[in-house]
Amino acid sequence: MIIYRVISIILCIFLILESDSFRAQDLSAMDSIYVFADTFPEYAGVESDMLQEIQKNLNVPSHPSSPPQSKFLVEMVIEKDGSVSKVSSNANDEFVRDEFDRVFGALRFIPAKHKGEMVRFRMVCPVYIHLK
Repeated sequence: MIIYRVISIILCIFLILESDSFRAQDLSAMDSIYVFADTFPEYAGVESDMLQEIQKNLNVPSHPSSPPQSKFLVEMVIEKDGSVSKVSSNANDEFVRDEFDRVFGALRFIPAKHKGEMVRFRMVCPVYIHLK
């Protein structure tokens, strides 16, 4: 009788742990960030408007030690609703990173689609800054 109770308790614990791991796998599959999709995200307006919006809103101070030209890679995630999250860059200056986060975070996109469903998508944009 005691052995039967111990086995049933172990079996219940095993089933609870297994069901939680399946739920975690299902959630991670739903929240995957794609790097390839059937339809890539598009800017919600005209692409040239996006470039003008970035140029207009990006404020990068010039320092005497700053090179006149700089190339940065800005990585972001386009969410299922078209908003931008997880903006990061290879900029060394914290102010520049914060500016990229502010400017790119305000952009809106038509989200990526994969197999007919909207998906999260990782995008990398090169940004060239020419200081005068």
